[in-house]
Amino acid sequence: MKLKEIRYKRHKIRVFWEYSKEHLAIFDPNESTLTISPKLSQFTLAKILFHEIWHIICHYKKKNINKIGEEKTALLCEEFAVILKDNLQLKKILDRCLK
Repeated sequence: MKLKEIRYKRHKIRVFWEYSKEHLAIFDPNESTLTISPKLSQFTLAKILFHEIWHIICHYKKKNINKIGEEKTALLCEEFAVILKDNLQLKKILDRCLK
């Protein structure tokens, strides 16, 4: 089952699975859409989702992503996937906490 939307507070971001030559994924704040390439490995998809969720949070919290920088954003937020992949117990605890 593919992700169809992401909810953040009172906002709903529609998710589309389409190929792009330029991006693996892109959040469009003007349209409240997230477009993701459909043929990513599971681990790459996890990293992409953390990265794009960071963009969504920054947009709705009115934080200028340019002050943080795209490279720093990618480096920092994608590390959540690395941590969760290597710490199954932590992932299980977070899963239970979010139920």
